[in-house]
Amino acid sequence: WANIFKSEMLERADRRAADVALKYIRPEECVKYMRVCMDPAILEDTAGYILLEVLNSLGSEYSIEPQSVPSTITWRREFPEAMLTDLSDETRNMYKSKEENQVLVLLSPNYFLRMVWSHKQKMKGIFTENICETFDSFIMRVLDKQLRRAATLAVIGLDTYTREKGLYSPVKRPKNSEINRVEDSESWV
Repeated sequence: WANIFKSEMLERADRRAADVALKYIRPEECVKYMRVCMDPAILEDTAGYILLEVLNSLGSEYSIEPQSVPSTITWRREFPEAMLTDLSDETRNMYKSKEENQVLVLLSPNYFLRMVWSHKQKMKGIFTENICETFDSFIMRVLDKQLRRAATLAVIGLDTYTREKGLYSPVKRPKNSEINRVEDSESWV
């Protein structure tokens, strides 16, 4: 009986401690325990420093460490050791540091637009030497290196880039323009 009682007590303590740990997974609490891991390439752009300011203002912890895909951000939950002291070793390891299954891939406008152009060329059946990576190959490359993670792509500064390069044109086209228009492979609009 003593062993059964001891086993039940340990099980109850594990459940109580797990309930406390689960409380900290709630959206309003979890940002306090997130550690953001950024690739150093992100800091090559001024927007990277804005991201650091935001993380600092939220009180989030972050590290700058090379990622398997350049210009990516991953994150993990790291619970304070004090929260985990009452847990069994197995449960403690489960909650101590948990990698999230997401990766944020930051793309430059130039790289993104080159992929769009390459995709358009591929869809037209045009294959030349200067075609860069396409969306398909890019996504496959990212997912190969980030196993079991969902990738989100973000193009940072696209509006500014297209305005500066004169690629943005708010011209209204007539309704039948799709039929009469000759596509220009260099056009982004």
